[in-house]
Amino acid sequence: MTRPVRIRGIEDARLVLGVARDCGRAVVLVSPAGAAGYLGGGWWAALTALLRDEFPGTEVTAVLDCADDPGHVLAALRAGCTELSFAGPPEVAAKLADIAAQHGARLHPPATDTVEPWRESRPRAALRALLAAFAEPTPPGTSPPGTAGR
Repeated sequence: MTRPVRIRGIEDARLVLGVARDCGRAVVLVSPAGAAGYLGGGWWAALTALLRDEFPGTEVTAVLDCADDPGHVLAALRAGCTELSFAGPPEVAAKLADIAAQHGARLHPPATDTVEPWRESRPRAALRALLAAFAEPTPPGTSPPGTAGR
């Protein structure tokens, strides 16, 4: 799997998924930092559903950043989000991970070393290089870990 790619919204996501589709690669999208608190889980769930409709067959793991607020994690779970990151204390993260698992979701540590395409002078070329360097092609008919059924 490749380094996570932080997106700011739908246009960034379309760019990333277009390149991933063209390269036949799986990709991990990460929301803006703390997005669960100011954009909400409903926004992320709707965005990822739209992207999956627009890019069928492109494997994507879409992680909503909940910062260090357990309430944002719980609200995102209620909104149907299945991949969440949490930056709070480990003992709280363990409890939230258990709750997430009961909802068929996963809790991740905060994304580090993300790629931010809007900071690149040639974002499409930078994404192609990233996907070629860090990812293995996804064999047809299979899903990378954590993306089955999404």
